[in-house]
Amino acid sequence: MLNNFNKAAGLPPSLRNSFTDPGLPAIRGEWHFVDPNAVNRTSGAFTNLYDAYAACVDERGDGIALISSGNSTAETTSYMTYPLDWTKEGITVFGVCAPTRMYQRARIASKDITSGAITTLAFPTATTITDSAGAWVTAGFVVGQTIDVTTTDTTNDGQYTITAVTATTITCSAATFTIQTAATAGSSTVINYLAYMIDLQASNCAFYNFSIGNWKSNALDIGCFKVTASRNYFNNVHFVGAGHATPGAVATAYDVQLNACEEVTFDGCTFGTDSVLKAAANGEVIVDGTCWRIRFNDCDFVSYSETAGKVAVKSVDNTSFSGLMAFRSCQFLNWNPNGISAIDDVFGGTASTSGQYSVTPDCTCVGYTGWGGSVFVAGSAAAASGAGQIATEE
Repeated sequence: MLNNFNKAAGLPPSLRNSFTDPGLPAIRGEWHFVDPNAVNRTSGAFTNLYDAYAACVDERGDGIALISSGNSTAETTSYMTYPLDWTKEGITVFGVCAPTRMYQRARIASKDITSGAITTLAFPTATTITDSAGAWVTAGFVVGQTIDVTTTDTTNDGQYTITAVTATTITCSAATFTIQTAATAGSSTVINYLAYMIDLQASNCAFYNFSIGNWKSNALDIGCFKVTASRNYFNNVHFVGAGHATPGAVATAYDVQLNACEEVTFDGCTFGTDSVLKAAANGEVIVDGTCWRIRFNDCDFVSYSETAGKVAVKSVDNTSFSGLMAFRSCQFLNWNPNGISAIDDVFGGTASTSGQYSVTPDCTCVGYTGWGGSVFVAGSAAAASGAGQIATEE
């Protein structure tokens, strides 16, 4: 039974009754609801993930339910405009939607916030940008966003973080702007970017049945989900990073980055997409920082690439992981429109000197030349072979 269901009493009856399904995970704390269709907080639901996360209490065992009521973006999608550093432990996130393997209708997606190329922007101090048109707030700029600044003469071009915002002024941390009038700056553009969407820095969290994608078009929008803490769990989550051809052509792009984490399990998850070209030697999953005991069970690694060096799982350096990183019943699928000619190995980057990939014989790879180095195919001398690149046993 859904634990602490009575704490959802502030919800309308129609919404509250939808959470009586005993299949929802039990939690110790309180459920908080994200409904893109929620008009305001009096409906009992938040409209975005940030507010629901803020309402959660660290180590109380709270939950966030992502509600989906249809198929349109207005009915399914919670938008993110700046990265979320997830530091609260013991939180469960559950998508209330059909449990498809890709593009679940309970969705979290990135969103563009931009000034457009205009001539009313000036740099009056070393840390501020002004807009005489007073459009910062109405455009959707908020504290915490990382922004990319482009000017005609490139003097103040760069990336900054917003620490304060009013209708006419943005204040940036660690900025060293050259003072310029609007006339001197010329046509200038400010746009938000998400180098990543969520950095999971807390332990003992669980994520179920939703999709999360960074679909923005800036070359800086390279990542989706970072895991930098241990003992976390993912089930039927679809991750998409660099969901546009521009960041897809960046070598450091990824769907999930594992960094210095241990005991992380992915069950039935999907990494990547076959609809966006990845024209660089990047990976769907990037491993760094001596990761331990990572398990992938029944997962799909999906890509669309014809670029040499493109891999499914990329090791950053020779100490990226230790022990065996296990892949059980996984599919590694690279597609391109020219007959699925093979790109490089499934596993690439810098070979680890302190660990190996363990691959079960029922894993398959299509569109790759082979498995790659530091790979142990459990129970056989299996290797990728044949035009279809299917793992075969001797």
